[in-house]
Amino acid sequence: MKDKDRDELEEEEIEEEDTETSFEKFQNLGRKAAPTINLATLVLICFLAFIIRIFSVIRFEVIIHEFDPWFNFRVTKYLASEGAYSFWNWYDPESWYPLGRIIGGTTYPGIMFTSSAIHWLCNTFLFPVDIRNICVFLAPVFASITAITAYFFVKEITGRSDSGLLTALLIAIVPGYISRSVAGSYDNEAVAITALIMTFYFYIKSVNTGSIFWSTICALMYFYMVSAWGGYVFIINLIPLYNLFLVIIGRLDIKIYTSYTVFYIIGTLLCMQVPFVMFGALKSSEHFLSHGVFILLNMIMLIHFIKSNLGEELYNKLLGFVMFAVAVLFGLAFLVLTFKGHIQFGSRILTLLDPTYASKYIPIVASVSEHQPTTWSAFFFDLQGLLVFGPLGLYYCFLDPTNGKLFVAVFGVCSIYFSSVMVRLLLLSSPALCLLSGIGISELLHFFVDQMKNYNEDEATPLSTLCRSIILSSTKLTTNILPLTPISATLRAAVSANAVSVPSPPLSPSTKISSVSPARLPPSNKISALKKICSCSITTSSLPTDSTTLSTKLNPAASLRALPSRRLTNTPSLSKIFAPVSTTAPVSEKFSASMTKSPAASQIKSPQLSTPSALKFSPGLTSSPSTRPPRRSLKNTSSVPN
Repeated sequence: MKDKDRDELEEEEIEEEDTETSFEKFQNLGRKAAPTINLATLVLICFLAFIIRIFSVIRFEVIIHEFDPWFNFRVTKYLASEGAYSFWNWYDPESWYPLGRIIGGTTYPGIMFTSSAIHWLCNTFLFPVDIRNICVFLAPVFASITAITAYFFVKEITGRSDSGLLTALLIAIVPGYISRSVAGSYDNEAVAITALIMTFYFYIKSVNTGSIFWSTICALMYFYMVSAWGGYVFIINLIPLYNLFLVIIGRLDIKIYTSYTVFYIIGTLLCMQVPFVMFGALKSSEHFLSHGVFILLNMIMLIHFIKSNLGEELYNKLLGFVMFAVAVLFGLAFLVLTFKGHIQFGSRILTLLDPTYASKYIPIVASVSEHQPTTWSAFFFDLQGLLVFGPLGLYYCFLDPTNGKLFVAVFGVCSIYFSSVMVRLLLLSSPALCLLSGIGISELLHFFVDQMKNYNEDEATPLSTLCRSIILSSTKLTTNILPLTPISATLRAAVSANAVSVPSPPLSPSTKISSVSPARLPPSNKISALKKICSCSITTSSLPTDSTTLSTKLNPAASLRALPSRRLTNTPSLSKIFAPVSTTAPVSEKFSASMTKSPAASQIKSPQLSTPSALKFSPGLTSSPSTRPPRRSLKNTSSVPN
């Protein structure tokens, strides 16, 4: 007996070593194929983002939706046919009738120039295409670009591809963004959200690297955002607010200073080139925070330079005097410019700062449906599960803070506040919560995996035990269901042929697992192989040796086909109840025997139905279609018991 135990232990050790070797090979193969898998997954996500948004075209036709998209389409058509010079000087008598409208100086022309540029490229180098088709499909195409940008954005923040893929998937299917980017919704937001995410991505890249090149690219994307949508003021306030937050918590360094100063200078100069903005980039209240943070950062860097050349006592006195003087001068300049009318706060900005302002002083602004406060139902319809995973991502951003994670946290908090004040700004909170949710879900999955890898029964905590029990229970459920499927034997044979280890179902003491396919064995050894593959204690007498009945035992479909020629003989008490409506044979003789021996089955009594003698069941009756009882007529209710 001892020799047998030793042999069994040695066999188990050899099997474990083979399993570990196979698992390591599988891991190495996964690492080598990871870039290809990531690329394929990202392409599928982009296709998903595109195909979801063209449902209206597939269902109906290629058409522009709503009023503003029709105006944008009309302007784009004029720009594509007449050129940019005529566009800037176009006086449209049909808009704002009867006064008319100077189109070049009263619109954000980003989306018009984008469609016109694509139209020119297609007709010049590729193939002729109608401008209407470009306008209809522009939003779904830019939604796919947004998913790609979100992938690289979160990958830059966390350094993980899985987080980026989760974020790209969420931003491709979030309803709050789909509603503004469907095919035919040719509005400014169709390209603006893409420009928004790109601007933030390049800014975080410049913060992490301290590169002037990436700061310049960020300023160019900000210029495109300014030309596309009036919501650019969210960018020019969020980035300064983020830098002010870094100054308060003491994370300011030369990289952050370089990235912001380059972005501010180039971005402001480019912003002034848009006719609808021009000197508003210097005088409007929307840009006031960016000016103040630019001055503050330069003052801090000047103080650090002076500190390196002065004594500590003299430096502290100079610092207090300078900070007091800057605060006083800044406050006085703000008050003077405001009272003289050089700095004006728009009604929308005042409504965001004070939600009751519009209802008190400007009723026409408060009457617009897009300016109403957001209800909880709107949050749930537009954001759905992001409301659960967004706070989780916010927690992980502050748990392990980096410059990128802190930016996403500030982005999420500000967007949620503004979207709660104005329902239209749910469009801004959708990508923000997608970023937070992607980070949160990824961190949660990594936490579960780490708990499983580092689990130790001696040093286990209640949380690690809970994580392990959840994963093991789900794995056990899967492995218990797998052997019941008809293809389980084929799967096991394929797995063993490719030397890939998979978790096996729980074994009884009298059985072992064998990965040998029954098709490769001679007929005399099929019974033992099937016992090991199915992982169940089957006696030799219960399995016949002929191949026809053997295949019937293993294949449920074959069992159904062979049903008319088989007799139902087991469990008389149960057969009397279920025989008239039964269409399947018992699963196995072992199950029937256990049901017969169990006390619960012996207590079941067949109902005493007053049925005709021709319909009564007899043990020798077969379940063929010709002997099935006829349907009981609904009119004949006399024989039905009360």
